[in-house]
Amino acid sequence: MHKSDIDKLEDMLINQEKYKKQLRYREMELQDTVKETIPTSHQNNDLQDPRTIRASNNTSSVESAVTKLHNDLQYQTLYSIVCNTPKFVNSLSRYEKIIYDYRYREVELSTYEWEDITVLLDEEAAKHNKSFSKSTTLRLRNRMLERYAENIGYTMM
Repeated sequence: MHKSDIDKLEDMLINQEKYKKQLRYREMELQDTVKETIPTSHQNNDLQDPRTIRASNNTSSVESAVTKLHNDLQYQTLYSIVCNTPKFVNSLSRYEKIIYDYRYREVELSTYEWEDITVLLDEEAAKHNKSFSKSTTLRLRNRMLERYAENIGYTMM
């Protein structure tokens, strides 16, 4: 796993609100390009039924919008990040949860460095007659980020 992959995946875990805003913005961008048109035969009718409003190729505006969202790679990527991150976080092991809480959610600001997180993991592992070193912690982080990349469809370099 390259450093750039680690940085990008960590950014996705830390800045969920940023990605939610980008998703909403992208959705608004795509919806602004979908225009509803009323057939000329119905334009003068005061009792226009909203179900008869069609896009130019005889598909509903909702169908056009959904198709446009489905075909937009940027929207699909953002959607995958926003929707799959909570599922991934819920699936973390107790050790991974410690890494996530202290490194990416910054539960306690004084515990952020890998050495500090290793101490916490080692204390938790001691209950089960195990131990953690800094390299073990970083390997656990790498496996965790690889699973996260799989969940969101991120392609590594």
